[in-house]
Amino acid sequence: MILEIEINGAASEVVVGSLSKEELNRIHKVMKENDLVDDDDYDYTSFYYDSSLVSEAEVAEWYDTDNFLHQHGSYTHGTIVVRNHETEEELYSGELNELFKNDEYGPEKYEFTKEDVKENHVLFYALTSEKGTPFCGRIEVEDDHVFDIKLLTFSRISAKIDDRELCEIIEYIMYDDEDVDNDYYQTYGKDFEIDIVEF
Repeated sequence: MILEIEINGAASEVVVGSLSKEELNRIHKVMKENDLVDDDDYDYTSFYYDSSLVSEAEVAEWYDTDNFLHQHGSYTHGTIVVRNHETEEELYSGELNELFKNDEYGPEKYEFTKEDVKENHVLFYALTSEKGTPFCGRIEVEDDHVFDIKLLTFSRISAKIDDRELCEIIEYIMYDDEDVDNDYYQTYGKDFEIDIVEF
C-alpha cells in the first residue's frame, strides 16, 4: 500500500543572514539612484527582486545571503489529508495545527539578536510565501498496514528576530520513522518580504 500525505495551505522560505555596512552602503547608493527610497524608507524587496540592481551593488542574491538560516516548508496552519494512493480512500483529514497540541517539545527555535551580528554588520532576512499544496509525499507500507496518525511526526522550526516573529514552518515529515519525500507538491504565486535590521 502507498500512503499519500497532503498538506494544503501555504509555504514559506525563510532566509536570515548578515551584510557588512560597506555592502549596505552600496545597496543604498543603487537604491537611491533607482528611486527605491521614500523619506529614508528603503524598499529592499523591490531592490532584491531586480537581479540587475543586486549585481550593480555587488552583493549576493537574497537566497544566498543565508549564513544564519535557510529553510523552506509548509506553514503549521492549514489542512492535512492522508489517503490510500492506490484506492484514493481517505484515511485521515483535519486541521494541521491540531496535531501539534500535545507536542511537548515544540519547534526548534532560531532567535537572532544584535549579539549574533559582527561589528559593522547588519541583519538581513527574506521571507517568501506561496499558496496551494506545499507538501504532497508518498510512502510505501505493508498491504495490511492500518494507518495510525500517531506514527506521523513533524520536525518544525520557528524563526524570530528580536520581537519580530518571522514564521513557523515544517522542516520535514516522517511516518513510522521513515522520511516522507515531498515529491508532488504544487504551489503558485510568491510574495516577498525582505528587510534589513540595523541594531
